[in-house]
Amino acid sequence: MDLLGQEKKEMSKKKKMVLALLISFTILLILLICIIMALPKKSRPKQYVLSIDDRVIQISDNTIIMDSDGKIYISLKDIATPIGNYTYCDGEYQKYNDDKTKCYLQNGDEVVGFEADKNTVYKTVSGSIIDFQYYDLQSNIISSNNELYINVDDMQVAFNMLVSNVENGNNIQINIYTVRALIDFYSNKIAENGLQMAISRDYNNGRAISYNMIIESQGGKFGVVDTDFNSIISNKYNSITFNEFTQNFTFTIDNNKTGLMDKAGHIMVNPRYDRIRIINYSPVLYEVQDNGKYGILKESGDTLVNTEYDKFGYEGDSSKNASAVLVIPNIHNSQSGIVASKNGKYGIIDLSTGKEIAPCVLDSIYARITQSTNKIEYYVLINGVEKDLSVYLDYVYGSSANNSNTINDDTTIDNI
Repeated sequence: MDLLGQEKKEMSKKKKMVLALLISFTILLILLICIIMALPKKSRPKQYVLSIDDRVIQISDNTIIMDSDGKIYISLKDIATPIGNYTYCDGEYQKYNDDKTKCYLQNGDEVVGFEADKNTVYKTVSGSIIDFQYYDLQSNIISSNNELYINVDDMQVAFNMLVSNVENGNNIQINIYTVRALIDFYSNKIAENGLQMAISRDYNNGRAISYNMIIESQGGKFGVVDTDFNSIISNKYNSITFNEFTQNFTFTIDNNKTGLMDKAGHIMVNPRYDRIRIINYSPVLYEVQDNGKYGILKESGDTLVNTEYDKFGYEGDSSKNASAVLVIPNIHNSQSGIVASKNGKYGIIDLSTGKEIAPCVLDSIYARITQSTNKIEYYVLINGVEKDLSVYLDYVYGSSANNSNTINDDTTIDNI
């Protein structure tokens, strides 16, 4: 027997098996290395750079996050100061609570409020008793890390800012331009093109830029152009003021009378009033002043309330824990009313009809937040005595139906 030959064959088989195993192992090792090398690259967190008005801002790891759909969100708390010296506050404006699901940003120009899981933002002016303006966002406000975040694409609506994202692999640069930076940018373009105009630097007028409109002046007269400097409204008015919510303009002429026009320059209200301003946003209502008296126009420009009142709204009295109030929702037949004053007394006007819900015989009409429910309750003061508004209105309409009583300066709390 050829034992030696058989042994050589056995050795050859073992070598081939070992070699095959080595090759298989090597292939598996290479594949494993490739997978290991690929995984960190694929799952590595995005690297963000934040620039505000061409100035890079230092951010934390949680300032900017990305959701599962690839949408980029930014912390409202972290950007409050750098985008406009806003103060960040938990809760809802003028509600004085620390609800972490709500917040508002406040500076000298405006208040902007947010709520988690809502795709709306509200705006108002600090200290104003006028109702909030509500705007729709593309995405919901989200809560993460016990903070509220806004989709960067919604910064234009919330803050009238221009935002762009530049992505290079895993690196994303977010560039934000504020209203004042946009005014500077277009002012420089005007100079570069040798145009004889100046941009209004009023903050409210600056907001128009985010809607492709620029309020400009030449020779002491104002007009409106688009961001390519094409004329929208002729340059012939003493002043023009933009309202973001309606995107309409109030304007004045040589006799300082004020009118109202839409964004295409069509006159909605002829210039015959001393002043026009929005006092309610849902529905849109304009307060007009003429010879020291006040009235109300509808959004269409038609008259709702004649100019016969001394003022609208009650300013409040901190010594009596009486908060300011202008519009009171759902107070009579599901309609809202506005507080009006005549001859030093207060009443309420129906916002749908323009008629008085309550005559102007009250000392004051005010609001108070009930601490236990955090709800706003409304009260009247008549001849120095406080009464719940709903109770008072029941008396007004009960007496009107029965014709048994009249509401006047002599009405006492005992009658109600």
